[in-house]
Amino acid sequence: MLHGLNELAAECLQVAIDHGFQEATHFRWDSERNLFLAKLMLVVSEAGEAAEAVRKGDLANLTEELADMLIRLFGMCAALGIDIEAAVQEKHEFNKARPHKHGGKAL
Repeated sequence: MLHGLNELAAECLQVAIDHGFQEATHFRWDSERNLFLAKLMLVVSEAGEAAEAVRKGDLANLTEELADMLIRLFGMCAALGIDIEAAVQEKHEFNKARPHKHGGKAL
């Protein structure tokens, strides 16, 4: 069982609020779609920075950018009221039961 992800998510959100990157402790993905999409695209921009680190062969920067992705995702989860611990555990258990290379994906 995973522990501590919800607490980490709450801390990530609080740091974002304290540093002016988020105004409220909660938002709704359905009624505040533009805000949600903007925050989701910030995760994508961190993924792009991670890809650039791979291109440059910079493991330290890759590690930092992957951490940035998680920090942004955890903050979003806390702001949306998502129990990320339960969600990850449930999805992990589901994935363990799936067949080898399900869906014909190459990677």
